[in-house]
Amino acid sequence: MTAAAACAAPPPAPPMPLGVAAQPPAGFVEFCGRQPQDCGADPAAVRVRVSELAAQTGWRARFAAARAPAPGALGGPAQAPSKAPDTPATLTPELWAQAQRVNAAVNRAIVRRSDQADYGVEDRWATPLAEGRRYGDCEDYVLEKRRALIAAGVPAQALHIALVTTRWGEAHAVLLLSLDRGEYVLDNLTPWITPWNQAPYRWAVRQAGDDPFAWVAVQAPVRVAAY
Repeated sequence: MTAAAACAAPPPAPPMPLGVAAQPPAGFVEFCGRQPQDCGADPAAVRVRVSELAAQTGWRARFAAARAPAPGALGGPAQAPSKAPDTPATLTPELWAQAQRVNAAVNRAIVRRSDQADYGVEDRWATPLAEGRRYGDCEDYVLEKRRALIAAGVPAQALHIALVTTRWGEAHAVLLLSLDRGEYVLDNLTPWITPWNQAPYRWAVRQAGDDPFAWVAVQAPVRVAAY
């Protein structure tokens, strides 16, 4: 990526068409149970939400382990105030440059490796850099980018996690940067930050609004072109 490309303002993106409410991914809720400070301004309130989800039929066993802190997980707040802004965050050259830096830095810092290889389980969301590790999968890139952008001053309400399917049929996670010009995709599979409608994915579900546990289905067509 050239310096000029990194600094250039991105094209605007159309609104993403959203559908019905969806259940938050179990891996995300488990992560919030372990590291509530990374899922809301009030960790106690996050724990209550995790417990409510755990109490739902069919979910109790899956979330039983989420109530204990993960070894090595960092404490301290990483979340901006939970009140949603009246208007989307403004795309400024400084914010765009910061997003480019964080996207590139996290992509370089984490070596892709499956949760099965790391933890012996199919799905575990984590912040490997915060825990002193260098391996992770797509959700881990997303969580580390979100953490770094919030630390740099980007409002938490401008950052949303989305789950997609790749052209080769693999489940994948990306981070959406929601701004006044549209929503842009931070992705570990490419160094480029692109408008959501230019990403080559089938969109599944995403966070919506300022509630991290509010997820909705996405009703968007598939873009077949590759990066």
